[in-house]
Amino acid sequence: MNNQLQLEQTRKMLPLSEATYLILLALTEPQHGYGIMQTLAEGTEGAVRLGPGTHYGALNNLLKQGLIERAGVGEADHERRKLYALTPLGRATAELEHERLQSMDSIGRRIFVKAKGAQRTTQKRLQVVFPRETTPRKSGGWRRWRKQAGTL
Repeated sequence: MNNQLQLEQTRKMLPLSEATYLILLALTEPQHGYGIMQTLAEGTEGAVRLGPGTHYGALNNLLKQGLIERAGVGEADHERRKLYALTPLGRATAELEHERLQSMDSIGRRIFVKAKGAQRTTQKRLQVVFPRETTPRKSGGWRRWRKQAGTL
């Protein structure tokens, strides 16, 4: 029953914002705030750069929601930095969001492939029915042109 409750709780949080999803992905290993920003910049080849306000605001929200937790304090270059880690709920949420996004990608690909096929078929039909050299003016007007095409 506990797993069922966790699954329901996780589904209520979906869909995640892009920033939230990426932060959860970056926290597969405990990291400090700045380390998360660096991981995202490197992992996305610079395509995603979260500003400090967005980043630390998202971290605070994730802490409140119970998706991440403080994992202690690390020291780097003589500075104390708060470490963050995924909770089991956070890991489950990231996995469900990943599955949701994969499903959406699959649906989108099927629709675009179907649309491209339909577009090509329509273009071929139009080329057969209406050769380029045939226009309404050259063939005696719209009425005659549509009658030839079988649309009148």
